Amino acid sequence: MISACATFSGQANLSANQIAAIQADSAAFAAIVSQFVRRSTDTTRFTEVRVNPDPEAGTPSFQSFAGGSTGAGVDPSILASDSTTIRLITVNRKRVLAALKIIEGQPTQYPRCGGSLAPPSPPAPPGAPARPGVFELRSGCPKSGTSYVTVSRPIPGEPETLKKADRDRTPLAGVIWTVIVGSRYAGPEGQNWFLNANLLTRDTSNGPLRIARTILLSWEE
Repeated sequence: MISACATFSGQANLSANQIAAIQADSAAFAAIVSQFVRRSTDTTRFTEVRVNPDPEAGTPSFQSFAGGSTGAGVDPSILASDSTTIRLITVNRKRVLAALKIIEGQPTQYPRCGGSLAPPSPPAPPGAPARPGVFELRSGCPKSGTSYVTVSRPIPGEPETLKKADRDRTPLAGVIWTVIVGSRYAGPEGQNWFLNANLLTRDTSNGPLRIARTILLSWEE
């Protein structure tokens, strides 16, 4: 597990709430991005992954996504959002990415790359200009796949509004955290975007967080 503690050195007057928020984000962020580490035994086609360390970089928190819900029993200390806390969260996320050798970056725009499930246009009527076919829809796509990932800050529990979208009714033991993850992919076959809620738990009381369940919230292909 990658710790947030090292970021506190030289930081005077941090409150208990600020420390709790940074530590919680560190554990959750490491659990999310660890899945993008390329293993030496991985024989599948490689997709470059870029992760934005900014917790406010376009991925909504569940509070905003679900219309203000913060779940049951949310500890206010975890939701500390002053400028110092956000800055230290971002700094620590950068350290996590560097330790895991995951690229930190921004998305690349491909305005001429169609959706991965976009069908070719039907034939144009006689005399009308030709409509784009599959080749034209993919002509602006990158030759290799790239994913751009954003990660929200974690909140404790599984909000009641999220449970309605959770088809898996298997109870999760221990403390549960909810993190919203956005993923934008572009490759030779087109591009797509997914927004997922990730439920994190621990196998032991002192063990690292792990992704226990992923719930699809929204997507575009």
